[in-house]
Amino acid sequence: GPRVPFTDLHVPAIRDPKRGDIIVFEYPLDRSLDFVKRCVAVEGDTVEMREKTLYVNGIRQEEAYVQHIDSRIHASFHRNPIGGFDPAQFPLPRDSFGPIVVPENQFFALGDNRDNSRDSRFWGFVDRGLIKGTPLVIYFSWDREAFAPRFSRIGDLIR
Repeated sequence: GPRVPFTDLHVPAIRDPKRGDIIVFEYPLDRSLDFVKRCVAVEGDTVEMREKTLYVNGIRQEEAYVQHIDSRIHASFHRNPIGGFDPAQFPLPRDSFGPIVVPENQFFALGDNRDNSRDSRFWGFVDRGLIKGTPLVIYFSWDREAFAPRFSRIGDLIR
């Protein structure tokens, strides 16, 4: 849950993330960093990507917010044949993978800029204990093409 200001204490979360929620969590490979991604699958869900289209429990997901702009990143998220996932073996492509089942107490998180996002395809599931909460507003937005802040987005509610 969210942190109590000026302490290391956390308020218990009101509910677990649902599919489609934007979540803030400790980056699984470096817990000193916070990441913000979209929760696309919860424990027990079956996740599959077919030619850049997300399927959860066999149903094609309509994701109007997703961008596909960069084909240079390739996933390194891997299947471990003895159970779970191991980022050192068994390649799993970025644009097509699965189906995989999300384990208990885990979530599958993807960035909305799918072709340029380090997310669960690269480092695996997000453990429930790493989730800090849900962001409310955009506090900074950067336009890479203009190489300048997007002031019009700052303060917008996150959906």
